[in-house]
Amino acid sequence: MSDLITHQYIEVNEAFYTLFGFNKDEVIGKTANELGIFTMEVANSILLFADSKGNISNVEADLKTKDGNVKHTMVSSENIYVQDKHYRFTVVHDITEIKNAEEALRKSSQKFEAIISASPDGIGRASLDGKIQLMSDRLLTMYGYSVQEKDGIIGKSLFGFIDESNHKLLIENIHNLLVGEKNQKITEYLAIKKDNSRFYIDVNSTLLFDSKGNPESILFVERDITDRKNAEELLHWNQKLLQMMANSSPLGFLVVDNRTDDILYFNKH
Repeated sequence: MSDLITHQYIEVNEAFYTLFGFNKDEVIGKTANELGIFTMEVANSILLFADSKGNISNVEADLKTKDGNVKHTMVSSENIYVQDKHYRFTVVHDITEIKNAEEALRKSSQKFEAIISASPDGIGRASLDGKIQLMSDRLLTMYGYSVQEKDGIIGKSLFGFIDESNHKLLIENIHNLLVGEKNQKITEYLAIKKDNSRFYIDVNSTLLFDSKGNPESILFVERDITDRKNAEELLHWNQKLLQMMANSSPLGFLVVDNRTDDILYFNKH
């Protein structure tokens, strides 16, 4: 409580002393400006939010303690009249921990975004029912979308990006994640691009938990393995072709690995 004209403190509670580090003798009869809690510049900036009656409600302000530390606060204030006396009644709520937590979260988010941007793999996050919550730029381009189309992707189902032949596998893997029976082996899916073409991906996924330890969402990392799959299929076909040639030859046919001396193919001759 302060005098409306002189701005001198008339009465403050124990929480005030605890918050700002003063004792009663140092406060009563002094102004906030004299105590260094805030400058007239800060006071005037707070008053910019006042209504026609001079009242302010939940205005953020950085105030200083006796030892010079800055406290992030939420300030509400109003004029009150008792008989012929005019006073200013002010409530200050310390939100320093909240602001520090917000800043820590912001820095953590920046680091997470930097990791996502630098990753050669596509990274995404989905809700427990399979709705997309986040897609990295790399993941978008992997599926043939532009970065500008990201907002249109958020909220869509994962199943719309996986070939129907793999839907059962996707359901099983989500279920295994939720019940804690995840197979650590990376799962291979046939995925669908924007132009409806198919390509192969490796997916590694894990659960994210909230502050209470409850499953909150699914983080997944994807890699396009189409070139590898095509190479594997070509190698498999060449092996089959070589075996067919060996079996159809009228002569004895033997293929040996010159590095290990292992016999790879031979026919009945």
